[in-house]
Amino acid sequence: MRVPKTLSVAVAAIFLATIFAPVAAQENSEPFVIVQHFQHPAYSWDDDMTPKIEALETVAESCGLHLFWDFAGKFNDFGETGGTLVVVDGHYDLSDGAAATLLAATQLCFPDAYLKRLSYMGE
Repeated sequence: MRVPKTLSVAVAAIFLATIFAPVAAQENSEPFVIVQHFQHPAYSWDDDMTPKIEALETVAESCGLHLFWDFAGKFNDFGETGGTLVVVDGHYDLSDGAAATLLAATQLCFPDAYLKRLSYMGE
């Protein structure tokens, strides 16, 4: 049985798209060191978060780290969009090696910190 050429081309295109789509998604993402995430209503600030964030910032400063935080919904690829606040340390064009070094330094103060590739949508 002979497969029509147009079908073969379509199957090849789907195959290539499947292989290269994850690579393209990763090219648009950056390594982030996640220090903590908190559950709360999506895109809704809870005043109880302020002392929790301040406590994390105090620990971070004593370790020579700077924290950045925003709603999880602004990070695609996070998987837990909406309903969580992500507190991250270190991002913006870090190489994977630099991110691993930053993670190791962060874990001295925040043992549960972990590394994840994310895309940040910002404001």
